[in-house]
Amino acid sequence: MLAHYTTVRIFNDMKEPPAIAGLLKFFSRPEYLDDFLQGKLFCNTPHYYRNCYEQGISDRFEACIGYFSRSLDQRMPTIIMDGKKLDLSRATEAFTFLDQDYYDSWLSCWFILEVPESELEIISLKRDLQRILQEFGDDYVLLPSESFIPFHSLLSKTEHRMENGPVKYTDDDLTRGMFKKRSDFSYQREYRFAFDRCDKSELKPLCFKVDANQLSELVIKQPKIKFNINGELHDILV
Repeated sequence: MLAHYTTVRIFNDMKEPPAIAGLLKFFSRPEYLDDFLQGKLFCNTPHYYRNCYEQGISDRFEACIGYFSRSLDQRMPTIIMDGKKLDLSRATEAFTFLDQDYYDSWLSCWFILEVPESELEIISLKRDLQRILQEFGDDYVLLPSESFIPFHSLLSKTEHRMENGPVKYTDDDLTRGMFKKRSDFSYQREYRFAFDRCDKSELKPLCFKVDANQLSELVIKQPKIKFNINGELHDILV
């Protein structure tokens, strides 16, 4: 039997963590949502996102400082080692990444639904969600905050090593990694579950199952979401 390794990171490093209503997961097709509700988890690799062309999904710098590919019509970088220029004439890809990010992981990506405290935050939330719906699809599930711990436990019962936490957004190119992305993507308000280790060039997704009955008790399929600000109800997802 395989051992289970789990690292829990929610918002422990924040001085004043935001109030979280839950996590949202979006699906580009209704059948993908149905598969999820049947307990089928589908996770892509960072290299899939590096090579993707779809708006919002594509990120050439996913989990790395730099990525260059001839298949994307990119010019290979100039790399000097020990005072000598490396011959990359036959190279098809080149990566730059932090030492601790030598490997990638398969990713399940969610949207952090913070509880807005003002009308300005409502406007910002609506704007970000509108972009998410356009880029990722308008089928979704809500994992309420009170269901996070049992959901985490459900994933921990699988044979896959797991690490999870919110994505931080930065303009510092030298700190990007599995849980740090460019500030351009901050509208995605992402929370990630990362499973196992895979090669930097891995494109094959990871698919595995969890107990569908337990899952159905934790997530809510496409609920209407509204927030009350100063006695006025604001529609977020309806």
